[in-house]
Amino acid sequence: MSVVKFPISSGDCAKNEPSGACPLGVVPTGEWTCTYTYQKVGELRISDIENITSLEDLVEGGGREYSRKNDKGKKLHFWDSIHDPKACQKRVEKVKKMFAEKYPDQPVLDDPACDFNVGKFYPYFPAGTFDRPHETNATKNNNANISNATRLLVTWGNQSRSAESPSVI
Repeated sequence: MSVVKFPISSGDCAKNEPSGACPLGVVPTGEWTCTYTYQKVGELRISDIENITSLEDLVEGGGREYSRKNDKGKKLHFWDSIHDPKACQKRVEKVKKMFAEKYPDQPVLDDPACDFNVGKFYPYFPAGTFDRPHETNATKNNNANISNATRLLVTWGNQSRSAESPSVI
């Protein structure tokens, strides 16, 4: 697994870690290169969602989409309370409503059930590699180690999220 951030990844990244997107019309097989499929049916622009007619006018007028320091925008409020579950759900509902209004012929789909099995998809994880392990104990201990690996990944993910990054304009 790569730890290189997307903007600085090299051409080897696509070769060594191919996308899981299946070719158009192919049903997902679960293979490394075909784990999901999608078909674009429409789009909403963030400027429409936030009702921004001119980013220049917004900025020149002292507005901001979001300030991490204040956890809210100035003259815009879509991203206020960015980590609050209720505020997040409110944003989701707004986007779903706007999409339904813009594309009334598109069906509303239920969230799919998640049946992902780490041990099946990565049978040698967390032996330090996603390939066949060098030690035979890795597979014997795989199921017991998954919970420890999950805790490590969650801890790592929380540390990554806490790093300060620039605010959105």
